[in-house]
Amino acid sequence: MKDKMLDIISQPDMQQYTKTFASGVTLFLEGDHSQDMYILISGKLEIYKGDKKIAELEDPGSTAGELSYLFRSKRTATIKALNDVETIMIPADQIKNVLRKYPSIADEMTLRLAKRLEETTKIMHGLGEFNDRLPDAIIMADKDRNILSWNHAAESLHGRTWQQMKGYPLADLYQDSQAYEQFVSDVQAGNSLQEKEMVVKHPDGNKRFVSTSTTVLYDGHHNVEGFIFLSRDVTNIKDLEKKIQTDKEMANPIYCTFLCNYNIPFFHPSIFLQRKQNSRL
Repeated sequence: MKDKMLDIISQPDMQQYTKTFASGVTLFLEGDHSQDMYILISGKLEIYKGDKKIAELEDPGSTAGELSYLFRSKRTATIKALNDVETIMIPADQIKNVLRKYPSIADEMTLRLAKRLEETTKIMHGLGEFNDRLPDAIIMADKDRNILSWNHAAESLHGRTWQQMKGYPLADLYQDSQAYEQFVSDVQAGNSLQEKEMVVKHPDGNKRFVSTSTTVLYDGHHNVEGFIFLSRDVTNIKDLEKKIQTDKEMANPIYCTFLCNYNIPFFHPSIFLQRKQNSRL
């Protein structure tokens, strides 16, 4: 297949699409709406998701940017020239004609797509198993904050399976949906800490207090692509704090009554501290 691709890019009628990029130049940004396709002739390309480099392309005949054309979608990654790069850049409106004349390119695209899907499936399976072992609830949501996936801890915390909640708005999980919406808006605007205690609804009718933090996922144009929410059940802590406060409120009157009954003068701790300081002078 590699030899066929090299033969194709050397064809005279393909030379009209030749385009070079200097080192450091961006071919396209994640989130772009362009759908041109690139075939690498020489040089090396870097692939980024956000600010993180995830892969490199250096084999002549490798294709880039075909996913946007195939799925009629925005760019899923940013591609930059690591050094001086020469490519065949096929405009979106010419791709169909080129594929018709050179079906081997379509074969290469199919093989690359199949390989990516296989790798993605393995990664997602491994990530899912890892997430299910974590004690905290992890929820992934799309840019509209509709649930995409969550782990076993999230199922336990919210009392619902992922199949029941897939596609539902995250706001439906919280008792005060407006407070949740405000929290997310504040995080996006940079006006809030990334963690907040809120109350979630539970099918058993009991309250669940959760400490929730979120990470906003952006594309190369800083457009929101999705969210990752991490929640920890702090109901027991809240119950303990309430019990301590109740015990304290009950203990104060009893303590004062005891002092009065035995004619023991009551001194606030601050008085002892003041006397101690005076004795040093």
